[in-house]
Amino acid sequence: MKKLIFVLALIHFSIAQAAIKPEVVLTTGHNDQINEMTVSLDNKYLASAGNNKIVKIWDIASNREYRSFSGTDGRVDQLAFSSDNNKLVATTTNGELIIWNVLTGETEFKTVCNSGFKGLSFYNEGKNILFLNENSNLSSLTLSSKTTEVLN
Repeated sequence: MKKLIFVLALIHFSIAQAAIKPEVVLTTGHNDQINEMTVSLDNKYLASAGNNKIVKIWDIASNREYRSFSGTDGRVDQLAFSSDNNKLVATTTNGELIIWNVLTGETEFKTVCNSGFKGLSFYNEGKNILFLNENSNLSSLTLSSKTTEVLN
């Protein structure tokens, strides 16, 4: 009798388990070509930018999306993390230079730049950004004052 109850319980459990469908979770990445990728200096984040005008920050350890940025007029073609990994700067094909706060997701600053250049970098311990302005002059953006200066 005990064996019969055990077999019936086993059959019931097997049928119940077969009815449970696994949860399918889709990671939504970029829906088009990826144009640029960069890794933070501490190897914690990967930033990727695609033709869809969206920048995604990925947590490398968990393989999950950490944050998304959108609202650019052009496709993002360059990315750089600050030395403390709290800021991400990007340039677009429409001549925008945009700085986002990685932790809060806020846009901290936006200005114009040359859209056809390659070269974007934080320097001075992350206090400044080097870029080419809209007239193709080498320029420095001071983050604390949000002022730009043409360098000769």
